[in-house]
This record gives sequence, structure tokens and C-alpha cells, in this order.
Amino acid sequence: MISLARQCGVPVSLMGTLVRGPRLTLDLASLVRLTRMLKRGRFDIVHAHCSKANVLALLAGRLAGVPVRLAHVHGWMFRDSTHALPPAAQVLCLRAICRLATRIIVVSQSDVQTGLAHGIGRQSQYAVIEEAVEFDRFARPPSHPGAVRRDLGLAPSDRVIGTVMRLAPQKAPLDFIEAAAHVRARMPEAKFLIVGDGPLLNDVKAAVAERHLDDAVLMLGYRRDVPALVSAFDVFALSSLWEGFPIVYLEAMAAGKPVVGTDVDGASEAVADGMTGILVPARDPIALADAILRVAADPDLAQRMGAAGRRRAAEFDVNRMIERVGRLYRELLRAEESVPLTDRSSSGRSGTAAERLP
Repeated sequence: MISLARQCGVPVSLMGTLVRGPRLTLDLASLVRLTRMLKRGRFDIVHAHCSKANVLALLAGRLAGVPVRLAHVHGWMFRDSTHALPPAAQVLCLRAICRLATRIIVVSQSDVQTGLAHGIGRQSQYAVIEEAVEFDRFARPPSHPGAVRRDLGLAPSDRVIGTVMRLAPQKAPLDFIEAAAHVRARMPEAKFLIVGDGPLLNDVKAAVAERHLDDAVLMLGYRRDVPALVSAFDVFALSSLWEGFPIVYLEAMAAGKPVVGTDVDGASEAVADGMTGILVPARDPIALADAILRVAADPDLAQRMGAAGRRRAAEFDVNRMIERVGRLYRELLRAEESVPLTDRSSSGRSGTAAERLP
């Protein structure tokens, strides 16, 4: 992202004290530096993404007098059991810090309901802007699918079920492997591609070996040619336990692939169940396997779902998302300019209910 920003001519300031996880000394240093930077730059908007950045940027923005402060939530991290802070502590922190936000941007209506249920923010603070897909990049991959499959050693008769995920507890990759074992038992020609890396890599490798799936599962690791790889799938599958709004579903649909995944959070706002794919309960590898088999064994169904998915994914093109963020910026700046300086407070003043921005 740093190199991409620089290519686009966007100034980048790197802050060595800003690291993952709670680190009190470093976090205080980051807060001081951010506050000074925002004061010097006389910024109109500070827009932060994800937990730690939201906390530090909203505080620094308030201290520096930045008029518009946006917290952007890509799924609530207090649902992650592996986070350094206990869920209750995260919720308390978010309740306090989000009072400083002009708007809380979330990526699904499900995230609005989850936030409100945990006492985070007010209804009027929320704005829904779904995640987006680089549609053309996935709809028109640089390599022919047949060539990609040959390079991977796949036969024309193989039914390829692929996934792109971080091998972490949120994505439940071991559920994917268990589902693969059930599919393989009923469809010997099935092959499974796993694109991604993460802390559960060794656990996944062990599960593959334990299930005797070494000849059926290709673990490709971290790759930069994801659009080409997805083009080689017959079915895209994902076993997540929670998601904000899964971009990877949009990417698979843009590539014209039927989707099988878990019905969690914003997944149903991305995937039209029964039309662009099939959603099943989380933590149910057998249901996941049954859905994969239903689609993989019916090329006509797969083709219809893939075509419908491509049409749906086009609605979430990245350029539309950029337009909606820009519109929100302009709306909030106009509202800020219309309020007398003595009446300005830490909360947003424009807009009412949390709505999907047009």
C-alpha cells in the first residue's frame, strides 16, 4: 500500500512507533506525533481504519481540532478471540472513543446492528459504505484459465475448488480442510487450491496430511497473481467464522465464479444466497461440503451462479465506493462549515439513520 500510494502521488508519512497490538509507551508516542502532525497540516478530515488507528486518530484529531473525524470499521475486531485485549475491554474502549467520531463508517448493515447492540455509537453516527472490488482486474485476468491450470499441474477433468484466505482463526481453515475431505470422498476428481498464508499454516499442513489429502490440496501461499488463480477455480469456497463484508466474495463473483461460504455478518449482503452462491452455517464443514458438491457437480448451476455473481459484483466496483466516500466527505465538511464555531461538538450533526449511501 505504501508503494501504491507513492505511485499515485499521495504523500506518505511512516511512523515507527505505530505497531500492532497494545503497547502503552509506543501508543502514547504515536498519539503525540499524530496530534502534532494534524495540527501542523491543519487537516479538515482524519479518516482512520481498524481498531488501533481508530483509537489514536480520533483522539489525535480531537486534540488537534480536526473538524471531521471518521472511524472506519472493517468488521468488529472484538469478535476475534486471538486479539491481545479481551473482547469486553475492546468494547469499552470503542464505546468511549467512538463518541469522538463525526461518523462511524461500517461495511455492512450487520455491522451497524452489532455495534449498536454493544453500545458503540449512536444510530445517527453510522454510515454504511460496503467494501469494493477492482472489478476489471478480476473480470479480465491477464492469463487464460487453462494456462493457469496447466501451470499448476491440474488436469482438464479436475473439479477445482479454491479459496483465498489468511490462515488465521477468523477464517477457520481447518473447517475448509475437513470439508475438502468430505468432498473428496464423494468426488475423487476434486482438487483444492488454498491461496494465502498465516499463523495456522503448520496446523493446516498437518490436517492435510492427517486426512491423506496431499495429492488433492495445493497450498500456494501468499501470491500476487490472485486474479489469474481465481480464474482457474470452478467453485470458490470460504469457511469464515466472522466477516465485516468479505471482499474476496466480490472478487470471486467478478471472476464469474459461484461462491460457497458461511452465512456470517455481512456475507449475505455480498452473496445472494441461491442466486450467486450458497451460504451455510459457520462451523459446519459437512454443510459446506454438501454445498460445494451441489455446485461442483452441476456445471449448469455453476455457470448460472457465476454469471449472476459477475453482474452483482459490478455493483460494488471500487470507483463507486470512492465516489461514495467523497460524497460523505463533502456532506460532512458542508455541515461543519454551517455550524457556528461556538456550537461545534465532538459528534456529527448531519444525517439521521445509518443508511447505505447511494
